[in-house]
This record gives sequence, C-alpha cells and structure tokens, in this order.
Amino acid sequence: EFIASCEWQIYCEITEYVGNDTFFSIFVMAAIYGLLLASAYHLEKRLKKGGQRPVYSLSEVFAAGLIAAAVFFFSNLGFITRLIPLGSLHMDIYNSRTLVDLGGLAVLYAYQMRIEGLKAEKELASLQAGLQVQYDSYRNYQETLELMHMKFHDLKHHTLLLRQEQDPKRRDEHLNELERELTAFQPEKQTGNRVLDIILAGKSVRMKNLQIQFTCVADGSLLEQLHVTDICTIFGNALDNAIEYVALIPDPEKRIISMSLTRRKEFVFIEVSNYCEDRIELKDGLPVTTKKDRARHGYGVRSMAYAVHKYGGNITFEQRKGFFEVKILIPYSGT
Repeated sequence: EFIASCEWQIYCEITEYVGNDTFFSIFVMAAIYGLLLASAYHLEKRLKKGGQRPVYSLSEVFAAGLIAAAVFFFSNLGFITRLIPLGSLHMDIYNSRTLVDLGGLAVLYAYQMRIEGLKAEKELASLQAGLQVQYDSYRNYQETLELMHMKFHDLKHHTLLLRQEQDPKRRDEHLNELERELTAFQPEKQTGNRVLDIILAGKSVRMKNLQIQFTCVADGSLLEQLHVTDICTIFGNALDNAIEYVALIPDPEKRIISMSLTRRKEFVFIEVSNYCEDRIELKDGLPVTTKKDRARHGYGVRSMAYAVHKYGGNITFEQRKGFFEVKILIPYSGT
C-alpha cells in the first residue's frame, strides 16, 4: 500500500507538468515500484546471516500483524470519514496515507531489527557458554591427567619395592597384571601439542568405556597459531558429536571414529569422521541437530565454525560411503 500510494502521489505531481499519457504512466509506475521494491529487498537481505533466512515465532509474527493492521486502519481513515484532522482534499488524504504507511514500515523494520538483535545476543551467549564448557572440560582433563601421572609414578615405585621382597610367584603375577593396567592408563597420543594431548586423552577414556574404535594421526605442532579455547572448541565439539552418534549404534564393530591433523601445502587440514548409518540433514551447509529441543542445541557446530572463521579458515560437513566427515582448512602461518 505504501508503494502504491507513493507512486500515485509522484505520478500526480509529474502529470501537472507533462500531462497525462498512458505509456508515461506505465513507465513511472514501473520505475517507482522497481526502486522501492529493490530498496525493500536490500533491507531484508541484510538480515540474512550466512545465507540463512531469519525465523520468527508465532507471537512475533502475530505482533507484526497487529502493527500492520493498525497502520492500515489509520492510513485509510481519510477515505471512510471526513471527521478526522487528515485534510479535506484528496491529495491531503493521499499525503496522510503515504506518511502513515511510511511510519508503519519504519516501526515494523525497527521491531524486526530489535528481534534480530535479541536473537544475536542469545546466540552469542550460547556460543560463549559452549566455549566455556569445552574449556572447562579441558581443564578437568588436565587436572585428571596430572593426578593420574602422579599415581602412576607412585605405583611404579611401589611395584619396585614389592619386587625386592621375597614373595611367591602369585605376587609376581599380580604385580605383572598391575603393571599392565598402569600402562593402559598412560596417555596414548603424543601429538606435540599439550592441549590436544589432554583433549584426546580425556576423549579416549570415554571412547574406551563405550567400546568405540578410535584412530588418530595428528601433528599437534601445526596448532601453535590457535588459541587454547579454539583448540578445545574445534576438537572437543567434533569428537563429542561423533561420540554421541556412534555410541547409539548397537553393533560395537561399527562404532568407528577417526581423526587426522596434517599439513597440506599452506593449510592445516583437520578431518574427523565417524561411521554413520542415518542420513544427516544439512541446512545452509551445517548439520541440523537431531535433538528435540533445537532452540537449545546446535550451537556446538556453530561455535566450531566461528572458531575456524576467526583464522580465515573454512569448515565443511559431508556424508559419503557410510561415514559423516567434518573437514577443516585453516591457513598455516608457521614455518
């Protein structure tokens, strides 16, 4: 209605000077409609983030509908009755309608921007919470590993003392078994990056308990340029998502996760893949969470993408040959 009213006003003003002509009126209408619709499209396009369309709740749509209905009602009062101070001439009524419609559009756009601002604040808070969770997990793994190293060191001394005593063969067998158990608790992955080693140690214990087969080839020295929290976010979320999925597979032989961290020319290449029987839905290049409460989940993947993009990198999700793959490329700034 605003575009139609604005076009009519401009056309009436122009025809006072150039006269009324059918082809000219069509040209003016096409020009005004094209210009204003292009402006509206540009304003709406700015609200898309990463190609994603904004999604609104029913209450937000209902509130916007009430605003639009109220604006439409007041903008057309001049055509219903002359007992309101909107002018008595036809052009005054048209002027009032155009101004009221313009004000209504401004209110709707401001309302829309406010909604998007609140959503952005909520998403940022969720991303920060996810980052903090991964970092807290890393700190817990670090403290646990340090305690395990202390116990491991102490128990090795105990076994040496026991071996010096004159004991029967059964005690020797018991000590051998104890040594094998202690060896099993030693960190298996020595990647060259302490943060990554701690993360992998913590995840490895969890995967062993869930009977998950995990293979890893990683050069941790390539992560020197990444901040601790970003390493925790990228690898923590990628492995957690893979573990959560394969843990639900009934057949332990199919619980497979692999990870690689290598250098490809001038890039750091990270790949985490897991066996996947179901079809994973992708939306705008990101996997859609399968959890019921989608409003509170899915931020792990977004936080990974946010951490990767900080370094000018790229992250892709792909499903092929029975595996779901997360692939990350980050420009390498080391030597």
